[in-house]
Amino acid sequence: MNIEKIYNQVSTEFGKILPLKIRDDTPTAYFDWESITIPKKFLNWEENMLKNVIRHEFGHLFFSPRDPDVGIIIAYIGSIMGYDNPWIFVNIITDMIVDMTNIELFGIEYLKFLEWSMQDAEKTHGLLKVIAGVYKAKAIMMGLTTRLPEDDTGSMVFKILTDEREDFYKRVIKIARILRQYSFKKIYLHFVIHIYSKNKNCVNIAEALIRKNVKPEDLFDNSQYTNPGSFERFEVIDDPVIVTYKKMKAVAKYMELENDSGHIEHRERISARWNIGDPVETLDIIKTLSIYGILIPGIYSLKAKDINSGLGASEKRYRDCIIILDASGSMDGEKFERAREAAYVIARTTYENGGAVGLIPFSGGVWEEYIIYPTKNIGDVENLLFRLLPNGGTKMTSALKTALSMGSKYYVYVLSDAEVYDVKNSSFLLRRMKNRATFFLISDYSNVNRWFDMNGIKIVEISMDGIIKRVYTEVR
Repeated sequence: MNIEKIYNQVSTEFGKILPLKIRDDTPTAYFDWESITIPKKFLNWEENMLKNVIRHEFGHLFFSPRDPDVGIIIAYIGSIMGYDNPWIFVNIITDMIVDMTNIELFGIEYLKFLEWSMQDAEKTHGLLKVIAGVYKAKAIMMGLTTRLPEDDTGSMVFKILTDEREDFYKRVIKIARILRQYSFKKIYLHFVIHIYSKNKNCVNIAEALIRKNVKPEDLFDNSQYTNPGSFERFEVIDDPVIVTYKKMKAVAKYMELENDSGHIEHRERISARWNIGDPVETLDIIKTLSIYGILIPGIYSLKAKDINSGLGASEKRYRDCIIILDASGSMDGEKFERAREAAYVIARTTYENGGAVGLIPFSGGVWEEYIIYPTKNIGDVENLLFRLLPNGGTKMTSALKTALSMGSKYYVYVLSDAEVYDVKNSSFLLRRMKNRATFFLISDYSNVNRWFDMNGIKIVEISMDGIIKRVYTEVR
């Protein structure tokens, strides 16, 4: 058999040339993005069978998963849905897509290959028969005749997989639920990219989610990746992938702000001191008398002094601070995501300039295990900040009391929509932070109860779409 001729023919069909490897030590053909590998024993197969094996492996490059990130996200879904080996699940999903596409391209010829490779499907009631049922449904839809067996579950999977009205990954989740009951032990991996491990390679998965613009929290119910709170308490995310994803998104936003602002040097013109020996015409008499009422040489000059108040200015002082973050149910959704990123901006800016940061999230109260006392270890702050999921009521009293108990040397930043139940007590405690607190009001409503509006408390009103940049400006 001329394997080179067959391989070149398939390469021409797909318009792509990949290196071909022939090995003794592999049970099946596989594709690894750089080459296609075929077991040496396959060279004894009929020419048409071998040709369609190669077509299948090429199909992984062109039809599914098309790029490694898709495979990584499917594997992540498999892990959340309880599969012991998520990459086996990836192979099942991508194989079905590849084979259905090849049925469209090569018709009966490819169907005969599937009949031959799945000849035992009729005898089983397991996964193999389900997959054969998927291909049978595809053949029926195309008006093609095949000996592949029908299967009700396979027909259901086919309908889900081909329903393009629904998001692809939502369809994958539905199929994952259906296929969990079947054994995957006899399925070989032949789409190969072994970088997946839920606990060790969270960064790889988070990067794939970001590149494909997939929000992991939109894929599943909260119960599948959180440690649920009580009726009054926020929830806490347990899935390290989602935590890593949220952190990477916040870091990207922060770096974007840095890049946008780093090249701009803000300069402020103020009056310099007038000294004995300076020209008399540079003495600013009006400025001096307006302040002191008498002429005192050496106070104000008409000369200008430039003070660099931009990034990196030596005169700029950064305060140790405490962040009080509203994680109640009223903050749910985009409002909290922006508030979380704003809290990260405060924490990172303070940390990078040698300051200590504390974090007090609250909803119906405050819980000791979820308080970060002022620290210069930003990792502690990040580990809690990116695990929070808003839920529960809104009582700020405990958060304000906790912040006051940490001492008066800390500046306090409050991020909230101000929709609290305990207005009277919160107002009383906030007043005790006079001249050392900024209240970031995150709201698009004009009728907010302005209980926090008092002398000595700086109020910054911001809508969701402007919060991060405004907070960055305030903190810098």
